[in-house]
Amino acid sequence: MTSEEFKNQVKYKSITSETNAIDIKNDPSEVHSLFDNETNRLLAVSRWTYTISALNEANENTYSRHCLNKIYDLKSSNFEVISTKCFLVRFYNDKWEKDEDNFTFDELYNFHLNIEKAAVLDYLNFRINLHRRSMLNGLLLQEPIYNFKQQEAEEIQKNSEIVDETNFPFLREYAESKNIDLKTAAKEVLIQIKIYKTRLNNTETMRLKYKNLIKECNDITKMDSIFNQFLRESSMYARI
Repeated sequence: MTSEEFKNQVKYKSITSETNAIDIKNDPSEVHSLFDNETNRLLAVSRWTYTISALNEANENTYSRHCLNKIYDLKSSNFEVISTKCFLVRFYNDKWEKDEDNFTFDELYNFHLNIEKAAVLDYLNFRINLHRRSMLNGLLLQEPIYNFKQQEAEEIQKNSEIVDETNFPFLREYAESKNIDLKTAAKEVLIQIKIYKTRLNNTETMRLKYKNLIKECNDITKMDSIFNQFLRESSMYARI
C-alpha cells in the first residue's frame, strides 16, 4: 500500500499540507527528528525540540536526533527529505537510504499519525511561544530587575512599620517615577506580578492539556478535531 492509497482509505484531513511541509535539505533553520530504534526510519521532523521530545515520550522504541540538517550532510543525497513523507528514508551509520512508498496498513498508520502529531505540536509551540514573547520586555537583564522589585514589594507588605527607602532601591525608583509612596508602589508591583503569573500559567495549562491530548491520541481521524479545539479554546478565552 502506498501513502496516497492509505490516505484515500482512511479519509482523514491532513494538518500538514504540501505548502507548509519542511524540506529538511534546504531548510535554513535547525531541524530536529524522531527515528525508529529498530529500522532507523525517520518518523517525524520539526523545527522545535519540544515537538520531538513529546513524540519521543509518546512512542516506544524511538530516539531523537537534533540539528539533523546542520550536523549531517544532506545536500549530497540524491533524493528529497520532506516532512510529509519523511518515513521514506532511514539513517544508519551516518548514511541515508531511501525506501519505496509501499508499506503495510499498520506501518503507514503509525507513520502518518506521527506526522500529524508533529504538525499540531508545531502549531501549539508557535502560539505559546508567540504569547510568551509578548510578555518579555526585551531589555537586557530586565527580568531579574522585575524579580528584585517583587522581592522588595513582598518584604514591604510584610513590614507594618515605617520602611527605610534606602533598603529598597528598585521599588524606590519605581515609586518616584509614579509619584507615589513606597507602600502604594509595592501594591502596584504585586498586582502586576499576579497578572503576569496568571497569563503565564494559562499558557502552561494549555501546553500541558494539548500535549497530553496529542500524545494519547491513537486515532488519526481525530487529530483535526484536536487542532480545531485548540484554536477555539485559545481564541475564546484569549489564553494563547
